Amino acid sequence: MFDNAVDFKQWLKQELNTVRQELGMETGIASFIAENDYTIVEVDSDMEGIFEAGQVFPLQDTYCRAVVESEQAVKYNHVATIKTMLQHPVYQAVKLESYIASPIFDAQQKVIGTINFTSLQPHKPKFNVDEQQLVDEFTARVSENAELYKALIA
Repeated sequence: MFDNAVDFKQWLKQELNTVRQELGMETGIASFIAENDYTIVEVDSDMEGIFEAGQVFPLQDTYCRAVVESEQAVKYNHVATIKTMLQHPVYQAVKLESYIASPIFDAQQKVIGTINFTSLQPHKPKFNVDEQQLVDEFTARVSENAELYKALIA
């Protein structure tokens, strides 16, 4: 489907925007995870200057750590209502209230990143099955093109 990494990157950027809009979220991020580093590959956001492609964070300081550890989708509808999340570094720094994400797998079924969507506002009503499926399908498509995705980091 994609002839090269440039075509794939254009599709990724557009899809982040499309899915973000459908979910009604402020930010969509494609991340790459290596060792304990979380790198933003691509971002689509209404939140100016908060997240930028190329930024690197310790994985332990991200909501995506839960996705990597569980190797499955994670969603938080209203972080402020989850006592165990109130001291989380992301919540402390940015107060992201809602989050939905799914893991990106390589051909060996190793998690190499996430597709995630966040917002400063709680997601009401709660994320539903169709919304999770939308994120999961997007992430599956990225996983199918894991080598092109990895090429975006090089």
